[in-house]
Amino acid sequence: MIPSLYRGKTKLDSITWKYNARINAAIKGKRIFRQYNRAVFEPLIQHYGVRTPYIDLVDNVWVALWFALHQAKAVSINTHEYVYYYDSKEEYSYIILMVSDLMYCDTMCLGVSLQESEIRRSYRWP
Repeated sequence: MIPSLYRGKTKLDSITWKYNARINAAIKGKRIFRQYNRAVFEPLIQHYGVRTPYIDLVDNVWVALWFALHQAKAVSINTHEYVYYYDSKEEYSYIILMVSDLMYCDTMCLGVSLQESEIRRSYRWP
């Protein structure tokens, strides 16, 4: 599985450097972005069509199926980029089921830094 930022690319170091520079400039340039931790900001902008080094996971099979059956298209109009979805023309679609056991997470879970005590408070353990 290849994140959207790297699909079809070969110079991954260069792409990563440029991506980090653009993200840092966006965070510095807009006061509203400074209030978010980067680990929250980047997955958020991914949902608005920005290509990121993340793989998007969902916890609902119906949501995964919807995204598997649709394609996104980005259109630039007057320096604004708009993303819209349409029915996929592909003959087949796939969803990949992944199993995760949060009980075994230490300080990094799903890209967001969490301490084990925070995880235990958030989830009921058997």
